[in-house]
Amino acid sequence: MPLLADYTLVKLPDSLVTEIQGVQPGVNLDSFVRQAVRAYITAARRRALQQKLAKDYDALAAMYSELADELADEVWLPAENAALLRTEQGIVA
Repeated sequence: MPLLADYTLVKLPDSLVTEIQGVQPGVNLDSFVRQAVRAYITAARRRALQQKLAKDYDALAAMYSELADELADEVWLPAENAALLRTEQGIVA
């Protein structure tokens, strides 16, 4: 038999009890409240995780964009310089 010290008593408004019984007649309110609180906590954790993933994704996308810009400079800058040099040599000659 569980000790009363292991529990926290919660008073539910009569209107909420009526609403719960309308959805699930004959439900054990203890187990219903326990399941509802667990579902709420799980949903809150998922929301926090989704926000963290979104921030991490944005940071990763910014790093990728910066890396792509640097790579583009490394690849295109020498080609642009060579083209400009050829153009200048053509003008001078």
